[in-house]
Amino acid sequence: GIGFFAYITWLMWRYLEIVGEERMVTVDLPRGIVFYTVFAAFALMFLRSVHNLIKDLTGSRTIREQAQDDIHAGGI
Repeated sequence: GIGFFAYITWLMWRYLEIVGEERMVTVDLPRGIVFYTVFAAFALMFLRSVHNLIKDLTGSRTIREQAQDDIHAGGI
């Protein structure tokens, strides 16, 4: 996932450099309004993937995982 989101984020940045200032055909607004939103979404997904990798490497478990283990252990 990390490689995919990093690559798509980079591609969107490159695309924005090319067409970011062009106007839309149907609405007289710059295309960058739409594509910067998509770029930001991919960048946030990339950061979240890195965050999840760090959590997985450090062994931190989420509250949901801890609750699931408690249920199986009969603690709840």
